[in-house]
Amino acid sequence: MSWRSTPRDERCGRSWFEDSLLPAERPTLRRLQSRDTPPNTLNARGDSLVGKTIVLDAPILGGQGRVKLGDGSWSVTGPDMAAGSRVRVAAVNGTELRVEPAP
Repeated sequence: MSWRSTPRDERCGRSWFEDSLLPAERPTLRRLQSRDTPPNTLNARGDSLVGKTIVLDAPILGGQGRVKLGDGSWSVTGPDMAAGSRVRVAAVNGTELRVEPAP
């Protein structure tokens, strides 16, 4: 076992860190651990685009196209559409956005 590991007490499932807290600090720690946090999309930029509506810079021809978002360019797949069409990002596959016509 590594010195960095935090072994758990077999009887109660607490780590040494939780045991070292003052009794008054334990409820605060539990409240912070159980807090629902939104998903982190910092390093998954494509995931944060799902559901967003964007405007095509170039047409989608043969199911393939490109769109410029911010300082980057993304490949898009979807039905053929003219430049300037509003589309909604339905899914992300790596660096490729699957789009559909926006309602």
